[in-house]
Amino acid sequence: MKRKGVFLLVNLLVLTMGFVGCSNDNEKTKDDAPLTLRNFVHTGCKDKATSAKAVSAGFPQLDGYEESVEYSCKSSGRLYIRHVNAVFNCCAEELRANASLTDNRIIITESEKSSACDCICPYDLSFEVGPLTDGKYTVVINRDTQEYTTFVIDFDKNLSGRFVISKEK
Repeated sequence: MKRKGVFLLVNLLVLTMGFVGCSNDNEKTKDDAPLTLRNFVHTGCKDKATSAKAVSAGFPQLDGYEESVEYSCKSSGRLYIRHVNAVFNCCAEELRANASLTDNRIIITESEKSSACDCICPYDLSFEVGPLTDGKYTVVINRDTQEYTTFVIDFDKNLSGRFVISKEK
């Protein structure tokens, strides 16, 4: 009788370990899902300028346009970003953005495919990045391969803010 009890106990343990060890590796949680950028849209050129006010750190600036980043949390755990008055070539064929996450750094790279026109203008770019979990993140915005600006957010469901980009000479 004692042998039967030990035999049943061993079989029960083996079965339990089998069930615990079985998981679907294809199931992804919010924590291990890859970061994506989606719903990218932009305005057209707001106002052509034939020359830049100044070139600071290699980036043109326009008089009369305050450049900023508005951000908020979407209910889906995604960060909504609106880059207001981002300066690009006035005859850009295409504007694009992509994102990656390294540690707690959200790296957003904005770029343009353009003809060589001798003018610039402001555009508004909007997109969502995620999924993200609650916590502090440093948002890095790159223009092509150069770092353009950075700011820190504390991501949670109540997140809403605005960061003014100041590029002084």
